[in-house]
Amino acid sequence: MSSFFQNFRKIPTISVFYVLVMIIALSFTVASYMHYNTLTSNLNTQIKNLENIYVEYKLPKEDVLNSSDYERLQRDYNSQTLWVIGQYLVFLVILGFGTYQVKASLDREMNLARQQKNFMLSITHELKSPIAGIKLAMETMLSRELDAPKRKLLSSNALKDSIRLHDLVNNILMAAKIEDESFEFKASRQNLSSLTSEIAKKLQETTQANRAFTFDIKDKVFIEADRMAITSIVTNLIENAIKYTENGDAVIIRLREEANKVRLSIIDTGVGVAEHEKQNIFQKFYRVGDEEVRKTKGTGLGLFIVKQLVERHKGTIGVGDNQPKGSIFTVVFPVAQLDKTDSSGAVMMG
Repeated sequence: MSSFFQNFRKIPTISVFYVLVMIIALSFTVASYMHYNTLTSNLNTQIKNLENIYVEYKLPKEDVLNSSDYERLQRDYNSQTLWVIGQYLVFLVILGFGTYQVKASLDREMNLARQQKNFMLSITHELKSPIAGIKLAMETMLSRELDAPKRKLLSSNALKDSIRLHDLVNNILMAAKIEDESFEFKASRQNLSSLTSEIAKKLQETTQANRAFTFDIKDKVFIEADRMAITSIVTNLIENAIKYTENGDAVIIRLREEANKVRLSIIDTGVGVAEHEKQNIFQKFYRVGDEEVRKTKGTGLGLFIVKQLVERHKGTIGVGDNQPKGSIFTVVFPVAQLDKTDSSGAVMMG
């Protein structure tokens, strides 16, 4: 008996759901058919009784079909038959709509469960790699007598891994704060030109990948924004471009102010984003492909955080195709004036 239940639990939930839907539909179909047969049988019985009455009174049996009683029986039968058919059609519509809603809900739950599984796999790898790198560097420096250049190299690698850990933890905390709406946005005048250049140069120095950077940044482009949020937006977009740009290729960072809009574009020469994936890449935990076979690093939080933070700043973000290959992520911020200040002079953003 226990083995039966164990085998039963292995049956996919969606399969059990479809079987139940089929049983319900079949049961109601049989019930409706039996109801229709009962109505037909009652009609035939009543017509037969009416014919017997005509015979008893020595009236022509054929006159039954032209009698008002027959017409009444036929009207009653037709109305009751239409009622049965109407009930059946309404049931099918409700069942179909309910099936669609439940199926959509199951798909969302299964998709979320799959994404969370992928997230756990990726976060384990993302945490394990820098921790192992830092541990190895520290053990090597403690166990051996190394000259200054080697110690500097190991320290530099350990620093890069610690920065990677720091950024990963910040992303997780930021995503959690965005989810429970506990992140407090304080807008102030930010020089997006210098901030973007500073972040890009820092990432260029600390990344272990061989990537060239091309800067096309207009000087003195200012926006009203939360500095921590904007730093997270720019960092995540550039890190995303680094991940998907091939070794030795350039990451292009472009910043322009045009038509009262500030436009920031991060351009890579990677594999690009398929058209059917473009609407999903900003979802939490979403990553293209299977986590168990995917080679690129990441947790599926970066672009989710970017979209949420951009929208909090009343901006927009989109992804397009780079030619001949790669992607272009473009963030557009509106030019806005400060109108509400707190005691420190900063603007509180909703």
